[in-house]
Amino acid sequence: TTFSCYFGTLSSNQGTGKILVVLYQKFLKERQELPVFKHRHSIVETLKKHRVVVVAGETGSGKSTQVPHFLLEDLLLDEGTSKCNIVCTQPRRISAVNLWVCIHDFLKKKK
Repeated sequence: TTFSCYFGTLSSNQGTGKILVVLYQKFLKERQELPVFKHRHSIVETLKKHRVVVVAGETGSGKSTQVPHFLLEDLLLDEGTSKCNIVCTQPRRISAVNLWVCIHDFLKKKK
């Protein structure tokens, strides 16, 4: 079985389940290396206390891709949450479109 995605092509004779585990582990390792990951807890806790939070950081630090991911993971673990809106703005239209395509492609291939 071959699985192609953002991280490259992974192959396995043990089936799709094994590939997804390997893919998740690789994805998690890459996420943990992003500068924003070490601030995960404080970002999530701050957003629980305030409706709007501005996160500033260097380009490529994971602000746009990881902060929404942190929030979604936290909301999925909270069994009392039934509905949410996660909004991530970008200063330019092209940045917003590219971010949407990246997240859409990743989530589509994760299914």
